[in-house]
Amino acid sequence: MKETANTQALRAKVAAALKVPGMSQKRLAKDMGMSDSRLSQWRKGTYNSPAEPIEQEIMVYFQSKETQTDLSQSLPEGPEWVATPTAMEIYEKLSFAQALSTQVIIYGAAGMSKTVTCNHYKQNNPNVWMITPTGVTSSKSGILNLLCKALKLDGGKTVATLQENCINRMKEVRNGLIIIDEAQQLPPASMDLMRQVAEQAGVGLAYVGNEGVYSQLLAGQNVGKFAQLLSRLTQRRHLLLPEPDDVELLVQEMGVTDSKAVKLLYEISQTPGALRYVVHTVQFAQMAVDQDEQITQETIVDAFQYLTGIRLGRAA
Repeated sequence: MKETANTQALRAKVAAALKVPGMSQKRLAKDMGMSDSRLSQWRKGTYNSPAEPIEQEIMVYFQSKETQTDLSQSLPEGPEWVATPTAMEIYEKLSFAQALSTQVIIYGAAGMSKTVTCNHYKQNNPNVWMITPTGVTSSKSGILNLLCKALKLDGGKTVATLQENCINRMKEVRNGLIIIDEAQQLPPASMDLMRQVAEQAGVGLAYVGNEGVYSQLLAGQNVGKFAQLLSRLTQRRHLLLPEPDDVELLVQEMGVTDSKAVKLLYEISQTPGALRYVVHTVQFAQMAVDQDEQITQETIVDAFQYLTGIRLGRAA
């Protein structure tokens, strides 16, 4: 394969990318949309096909990354947390679970500030351990290892050892709280295990997630499995869609005061994505105006169209 200046420059970029902690050649190849073996052959100079197509793919990848970096650096920061009525309800449920060492479930649509509020609560209250399971870490050993990490404990080889270590550590504190975000990822066995851990440690437990968290508890085939858990849920909060006050307080925090713009942002909040889409729309709108210029309804319409490709009608 002919070695050109462009090839050498791309090799250097690939080598630098592979030095980033957590990056591997297999992951980089996947991000680029090619096989690991194809990228490996190109790097070693043993790629027998024409170099131009693969180098074009690599170049497009790095150009895309640079564009994303430029955009993230120029995008105004959204508010860390705003005490909207819905956020305060979530906060109060967490406080209730921690104070009384009981169990609560908070569930609903995406974009309702559940995760942001849980993080804010954790940062402002002692003895709160927040874990977020994934498909890979949702097993009994996986979820207990996540809890060990949150407790700053070493992991263990068996579920029994992990469970004992976590319980003993949490017994050392008063009024602790385990928050499980994205709790819909947990299978029945792991959900019931965390119930047992919280009860034996004498701490509160909050299951937080989407509609799937509660619906799987009530599914006919699971009612028996979750009988004890359901009986111990002292409070349940189902979050539907943002209220007008949620949107108004949030966007005012971001500097939006025009009444028609606020009304349009409320309409956006009633779509999938809820408050998350509201924040993103305002961030892009902020980029389109001068520092002292007011964000108007037209600015919101343009920003939302840029994000989604949908042209909204004007608010009355």
